[in-house]
Amino acid sequence: MRKLALILAAVPALAAAQSARTLTLQDAIRMAQEQGPAAQIARSTRDAAHFRDNAFNSRLMPQLFLRGTAANLNHGISPVTLDDGTTQYLGQSQNTSAFSLGFDQAVPLTGGTLTATPIPRTLNMAMAGLRDLSIIATPPAHRMAV
Repeated sequence: MRKLALILAAVPALAAAQSARTLTLQDAIRMAQEQGPAAQIARSTRDAAHFRDNAFNSRLMPQLFLRGTAANLNHGISPVTLDDGTTQYLGQSQNTSAFSLGFDQAVPLTGGTLTATPIPRTLNMAMAGLRDLSIIATPPAHRMAV
């Protein structure tokens, strides 16, 4: 009951404080410029341009990636002909999966992308015959020392 009486006593004091406030013409113009629809549109346009700029620039930063294939289980039965001419059927299972980690770097004015993958993967692909491996034994002519 006391809380209700306290709230009822405070309401007229708050109303009197708000009604005593007067605005000058300059205050009204400033408030309209800051809070009006044109000001809100200008702020929204500015914020949208800022976020578009951030999105564009984030594409130019190096991107770390993890690529791979999920486990692919192949199970089958293969016939094997033995020396005595009989055929025996053996079950075979093969589980294939691959993962690689690297990064991409967008090249701004060309629209291209530079990609770097770890050397062990590239070396493994070269040894398996999936990729050519070139060895440079001598430095190019006119190469400056680093």
